[in-house]
Amino acid sequence: MNLGRNVLWNLFAFTWLSLLLVAVIPYMVGRLGLQAFGIWSVLTAFVGYLAQVDLGLGNALIRFLAVEDEREDRTAFESILRSGLAVQLVLGTAVALLFFFLGPLLVERGGRVPPPLRAEAAAAFRLAAGSVFLAFPVAVFGSVPAALRRFDLVAARWAVFGSVQYGLFVLLLARGGGLVAVAGATLVSFVVVLGFLVGVSLRLRPGLRILPAWSPAAVRTLLRFGRFKFTAQVAVSLLQQLDRIVLAAILPMQQVSFYAVPLRVSQRVSGVVEHIAAPFYPTISGHLVSERRRALHQEYQDGLRAIASVAGGAVAVVGGLAFPLLAVWINGDFAAQGAWPLRLLLLAYSASALATLPSVAADAAGHPGLPAAMLTAGAVAHAGLLLLWIPRFGLNGAALAVGTGFLVPLVAGTPLIHRRVPDLPPLRSVVSGLRGTFLATIGAGVAAALAARTSYPSSGVLPLLVTLAAGTAVYVSLLFLFRGLRREDLRRFSRLFGSAFDAAHRD
Repeated sequence: MNLGRNVLWNLFAFTWLSLLLVAVIPYMVGRLGLQAFGIWSVLTAFVGYLAQVDLGLGNALIRFLAVEDEREDRTAFESILRSGLAVQLVLGTAVALLFFFLGPLLVERGGRVPPPLRAEAAAAFRLAAGSVFLAFPVAVFGSVPAALRRFDLVAARWAVFGSVQYGLFVLLLARGGGLVAVAGATLVSFVVVLGFLVGVSLRLRPGLRILPAWSPAAVRTLLRFGRFKFTAQVAVSLLQQLDRIVLAAILPMQQVSFYAVPLRVSQRVSGVVEHIAAPFYPTISGHLVSERRRALHQEYQDGLRAIASVAGGAVAVVGGLAFPLLAVWINGDFAAQGAWPLRLLLLAYSASALATLPSVAADAAGHPGLPAAMLTAGAVAHAGLLLLWIPRFGLNGAALAVGTGFLVPLVAGTPLIHRRVPDLPPLRSVVSGLRGTFLATIGAGVAAALAARTSYPSSGVLPLLVTLAAGTAVYVSLLFLFRGLRREDLRRFSRLFGSAFDAAHRD
């Protein structure tokens, strides 16, 4: 599949999951209540963090499976996959067992869980250990369609997971379920997605042997590369998950709920960027192996402009209209508590977004230690600032700490990557190409903030949607005015995505 079609499929999955999020989150808050919803947010933070303790093998599998596919070496492809599965199963078992036994202790001693909810919360934590275990083989078999550039199937994976998970949330909560039901729904979703990905792998590689096996050479290859990605994954996971855990340890649990909703909205910025950037990983790997430097330069700059445009639009429109958005979507209390955290978190995850593609390029070029070092430095700073700023500034302090952590890999890491990977385009030309996007973001953000000061956007769903649409139109217009987007970009994107639609039609 070509790059344009891959991006389109990923954006389709992102859009679908975002619609599910918008529809289901207010329902979950209403059914669970602020205390239980806060506990669920902390539980998902633990699951998300522990799923990254895979020694970087998920990322390493994508890279080396893509390389062996480029070389058409089926034997090496199979050896890497089966060896990766063997290691992941061992790791998943160890991490899941640890969480199964320690999770209830965290509920009793490590947080501010109200006594009436402690027994239910402990049971939900034990059930979530199954989701932690399944996340490891899911990552293994998810690497197959990603490495083969079948991001239509990767997108289908996320769409299936989200649809099953959120559908079960609504069904079980409507029948009176609580935290345990929500944890069980997540576990069932992992089972469904694992079965889907195993079927996808066998479809893409008929006759592929998928039982775990141990090849010392393949394991060494994966671990040698993965050790750097493991460091980066742990750092990213700390930046994305630790804020909720520390908040739960310091502030009342309902405050975690007020923070968790803006956080999920902001992480959608990171999500759409990942969906844009993910197809570039095997594509850049292939360009580097085949020395297609001109294609690499063009696609890298196109990808960064697309990422900056999405991130800038989120900061300007969603950030500017943060208060009416939360007031209409959830309620006035969430707007009063969460508007500024939402604005700060949008800036934080936009900084993360801009550092994503340089990190992908460093990984593809065989330099995973570069982004790993910068992300680790950011995570350390972030962890210390959480402990310092949450007691002093509350939810805003947590958001500021996240933003500081993500600025480190952007400001310090991106120039270093461009120096160490000479095949990338000059950084000066890349920054120059993004200047118009920054100006459009500032202009549209000011316009959205002025609109939010009127009563119209907060008066109902339709006025809010009209204001969001108008803000988006202003932002796009300013993008063209300041040449953040140009006619030649549209022609190039049209050719890229036009060929994607043609390919989809032929299929």
